[in-house]
Parts: sequence; structure tokens; C-alpha cells
Amino acid sequence: MKILIVTDFSHPSVCGVWNRAYNDAKYLVSRGHDVHIFSSDIIKGSNDRSGIYEEYEGIKIHRFKAKRLSENILFWKFKKEFLELNPDIVHAHNYRHPCTHLALKYSKLINKPCYLTTHAPFVSKEIRGWFKTFLADRYDKQFKNELNEFTKVITISKWEEPFLLDLGLNQDKIVYIPNSIPGDIFREKVWSQRTTPRVLFLGRVDPIKNIECLIRAVENIEELEVSIVGPYNNGYCEKLRWMLVERGMSHRVKFLGPVFDKDKKIELFNTHDVFVLPSFREAMPQSLIEAMAAGLVVISSKTDGGKELVRHGENGYLFEINNNRELASLLKNYKSNDIVTKNAMEFAKQFNEDLIGDKLLGLYGKN
Repeated sequence: MKILIVTDFSHPSVCGVWNRAYNDAKYLVSRGHDVHIFSSDIIKGSNDRSGIYEEYEGIKIHRFKAKRLSENILFWKFKKEFLELNPDIVHAHNYRHPCTHLALKYSKLINKPCYLTTHAPFVSKEIRGWFKTFLADRYDKQFKNELNEFTKVITISKWEEPFLLDLGLNQDKIVYIPNSIPGDIFREKVWSQRTTPRVLFLGRVDPIKNIECLIRAVENIEELEVSIVGPYNNGYCEKLRWMLVERGMSHRVKFLGPVFDKDKKIELFNTHDVFVLPSFREAMPQSLIEAMAAGLVVISSKTDGGKELVRHGENGYLFEINNNRELASLLKNYKSNDIVTKNAMEFAKQFNEDLIGDKLLGLYGKN
């Protein structure tokens, strides 16, 4: 089949939506399908732009000049190229985004199935802000019937289903297919003999991730070393660096930048003991699932995504959002290489990329 995936960002962006689109595309290519991606030319987390066309790991990526309303809301046109490509299957990523609306509109013109992966865009006004909340509400009112026009609507998390039903989506349109993780992350954890435990944060270095909470938590735990890995929001990163200087902690918290290579990511997991995700919001955090599969002790704030994945004391640990004292207590008392990490590794098996890919391809085949 000729399959078109439409998403705002593509390689080399570091972005949860792109990670999902890329994993889907990579699996489909491995099964012999002709996979194309339409995206903007903006590289998320930077002011840089990508080239117009690139073939990456067998995936044909077509990029379009985009205008930016906000960090994640982009406007770009692709009707001519869409009609010329004439795909058999169209799969759009991110509900409420202009490119998703256009993907559905153009799919109707050629009478081809169009799927949507929502990426759980249901955020409280306190986190999103009044302007973005206003735009989301306007979109829902203007296109209130659009969700039911997709062939199927794929959720990445179970907690978002009630929101979709409230928007009027029919129950029989909903299919749960979570994010996947590479199979080779599943390997026996080699526990170090370090006397100083190492803590890992892996993700965008952005205010929504609330890394200040992690810094405050480890301030009085002298034996802990922390690695912050991910692309930088420069203003936020500078704020964190000053925070560390003021507390005399710069020698214990290191910023390592983004990691794109899978083997380097696996090496990071193998050289750390604890994974902490202190975010204000997470939909379905892939990095948390990867850390579980790699055998780290995982600690997450009680975001919707964190609560869906972590069972406190069973396969990881949870703390109240922004409660650095509670996080500090967990970091002081965590247990390594015990039943909790084994439970986490077993739990993560359901997200293996082959299992998730088979579900997606099976869904396409039912048309």
C-alpha cells in the first residue's frame, strides 16, 4: 500500500508526536509498504528549517514551508502534492491541528480512508493558557462533526476516551493503540556497583516538564547525580542553570543535550539507576515506558499519563505534581533490582513495536 502520514514535525525534530509517527512509518516500511510523510519544514525546538525532501530509513519525507501561530500550531499547504501522490491510506497525527483538518478534507476528495491519532490534546486551562484554550474551544465548535468523519480515531491513552465521547465521537470509532518502544530496549539490566546512584531525566527541557521540581528534590541528597538529556528550550535551560549555580549544584546536575541515536539512548539507560519524570502534564510518556523496559526504577508525577502507566509500589512510584519533598523521599528510599523493576519490565512488553505495529496494520486491513 501507499501510505501517507501527515504530521506537523518530522526528522530531526525531538517530539512525542513525531516519535509516534516515525515508529509507525518505520514498521510499515519494514512490512514492504510505500510510506510517505508530509510535514512542515520547521525543526521543533529550534529556529532552523529542514530541506524540502529527504529519504530517511526508507521513509519518504516531504516538507512544506510553514507559518507559525504558536510553537505547535502551524499552517502549511499540501493539496497539490497530496492529489499527485494519491495515497491508498491517509493517517493524520494530532487532533485540532490545521494539517489534520486538511488531511481529512483531501482524503474525501479521493475517497480514501483517513485515520487520526489524537495524541491526547486535552489540557486544563491552567496549563494551556486562556488563548490556546479559546482556540481549542472554537475549533471544537466549528468542526464538531469532524471526528466522526475519520475512518477510525486512535487513542494513545485510555484516559482521553471520555473527552472524545464528550465531543460527540461515536464509541465504535475509537481504537486504542498506544505508543510503541523498540524491541532491543528490552534487555537484562546490568546493575552497577556505584555507591552514588545516577538519576536520569530524558525528554524536552521545557517548562511543562517541571525540572525545577527534580532539582529541588535532589538539593539535599548529596550522593545523587542527575543527567538532564533532551533538546533545550534555551530560555528555560538558562533559568535551570542559574538555579543550580545559586544552590551550588552545578557539579551534580549535568545537561547532556538531545540523543537521537537508539544505541546511545540504551547506553544512557544502562548507565543510570533511576528515571524521574516530574512533569506538569504527560499524555502517554514514551520515555517512561522505555525506562521501564530497560529495567530502571521509574518515578513519575501524577500526570494522566503517569498514573495510567505506573502502579505505585508495584512497577514504579508516583508523587503529587510539583511536590519536591515527596519526590525527595522516594529518591532517598528507592529499591534497585527488585520486584518493582521486574514488574515494570514485564508491563512494558505490551508496548513492543512489533505488537503495536501489527495492531495498526490490522486496523488498516479492515477497510
